[in-house]
Amino acid sequence: MADTTPALYELVFSGQAVPGADPQKVRNNAAKLFRAGPEQLEKLFSGATVVLKNKLDQATAESYQQKLKSAGLICTLRAMGQPAAATQAAPAPQPSEPAEPTSTASPTSTPAPAPAPAPKPAEEPVQSGWSVAPTGSDVNPHEPEPVPPMPDTSHLTLKEQKGYLFDQDDTPPPPAPDTSHLTLE
Repeated sequence: MADTTPALYELVFSGQAVPGADPQKVRNNAAKLFRAGPEQLEKLFSGATVVLKNKLDQATAESYQQKLKSAGLICTLRAMGQPAAATQAAPAPQPSEPAEPTSTASPTSTPAPAPAPAPKPAEEPVQSGWSVAPTGSDVNPHEPEPVPPMPDTSHLTLKEQKGYLFDQDDTPPPPAPDTSHLTLE
């Protein structure tokens, strides 16, 4: 049986603006469209690949792509589940015929073109020792410590409450200090 589910796409942005567009105007347009603050704009225009919207059918994805292009943002479409490297520019095709060795080349022949530089790999995010556990994971794999048993207090009794909690001291309070020699001026 053939798979009849429609293909879903992601709208991907890598910080590129339409050639000839004012970069500040493009940033302002992006700030308005995405309601983004300065920190979010820095992340958006950092050059790293950012998925703006996903799970789009082809017509909707192309519509978003055109609207963002009119705002000055160059976005690409990528099939859902496709690796990030697939949105990079394809390397230049290699010539099908090998170039003639330079020692046997005639003086009227043109030199073979230099191979195109390899595309830069997408920047990998800095990896730290922290990660996020999948939903429903037990984040504490250790067994909880057993609760200690309650101590036996059956042999303890309380005194009946009467009067003060402690016996009152019958000693008289100390005499008040003599302040007769003090004056205020």
